[in-house]
Amino acid sequence: MAEEWDDDAERRAGTGMPDEVRHREKWRPAVDLIGEAIGRGLAPQARDGPERAARWW
Repeated sequence: MAEEWDDDAERRAGTGMPDEVRHREKWRPAVDLIGEAIGRGLAPQARDGPERAARWW
């Protein structure tokens, strides 16, 4: 949801959106997913050499 919708009761009421649904920065769901993956036993593996990106398995 767009941040400007948080304080616009009229706009929110027109959509039927529950009051508990609020704006979240785009990076927050990513952090939640990483935490969920770690909780399931997955962990990022550091890579050396030309493939310096983290990899999950």
